[in-house]
Amino acid sequence: MPFYFRKECPLNSGYLISLWLQEGIKPTTTLQKGLRQAITDFANWQQATRVTLGRCPQGLFTDCRAGWEIDPVA
Repeated sequence: MPFYFRKECPLNSGYLISLWLQEGIKPTTTLQKGLRQAITDFANWQQATRVTLGRCPQGLFTDCRAGWEIDPVA
């Protein structure tokens, strides 16, 4: 489970320090979609507007290494 650390980021942001996959798990498109949705859902629950990524496995989140903005849930 990723660690969501608000202290390191500006107000309404979340920072994932490290994301590790179990040995033998390959970073696929489906895995990335699922992780991104789970992280976004959790960030919404925390009322964050942005997710910032720390360390991630190579090949995962290559299109958004710095993180992503979150649309607020009404």
